[in-house]
Amino acid sequence: MAKEAAHQLGTPLSSLYGWIQLLKDSSRGDDVSYQYIYEAENDVSRIEAVAERFNKIGSSAELKLMRPEPIIRRVVEYMERRIPQFGQEILLETDLKITRPAALNAQLFEWALENLIKNAIDALPAGAGSKGDTSEGATSVGATSAGATSVGITSAGATSTRATSARATDTPQKRITIEATEQNDRLIIDIIDNGSGIPKSAVSQVFKPGYSTKKRGWGLGLSLTRRIIETYHNGKISIYKTAPGQGTTFRIQIPLPAQKVSHQPE
Repeated sequence: MAKEAAHQLGTPLSSLYGWIQLLKDSSRGDDVSYQYIYEAENDVSRIEAVAERFNKIGSSAELKLMRPEPIIRRVVEYMERRIPQFGQEILLETDLKITRPAALNAQLFEWALENLIKNAIDALPAGAGSKGDTSEGATSVGATSAGATSVGITSAGATSTRATSARATDTPQKRITIEATEQNDRLIIDIIDNGSGIPKSAVSQVFKPGYSTKKRGWGLGLSLTRRIIETYHNGKISIYKTAPGQGTTFRIQIPLPAQKVSHQPE
């Protein structure tokens, strides 16, 4: 079924690429138009990548040794540009203290991270951190303003980016944080939200196919994410902590290859 769905997507995707090319040819030439066309083409490319992933379900994934940090940042930047589509303002943070490479399939790993960030967005309560909550000194996704703080290099090759509000509001800022560290030859990635949390009765169900609290969708996002992490990357994904009204932390653990020890000549 998955391969047939991927095949059926081929024709409309080709058509969309054709329309995008026509838009490029007839564009007014201004930066805004080109930006819209670029984002549309980027999204169509990602749909094509999803179709290709479905086409390869059941086959082994090719893993390559690469740095996780650029992949995480690429996903975060992609999600930042699309968060306004959810009709809310969300602070999306990264705190990445990682330098070592890991054996990853970039496409599948990106997909897993996207699913977890989208899940975190859905968990954020409606109304909190609305557009009315931001002012001079507050920083929302995609915006930089007075009072925003960016912390640069924290260690060799690792960066930490934080945006902080200089003035608190009565309504908590919607916040999603992606933290990455290295612990005992494992890559640890935490996706943290300050949303509604998961009821204790549902914790054991969230990774099961078909489970969803949303009216739309098939309830496959977290199930596929678990398969990507545990089956294809020999890792582990779990709900690290959660509490109703206090948010949730999903934790990914990926094994890191043993570091080579360089021997100095005696």
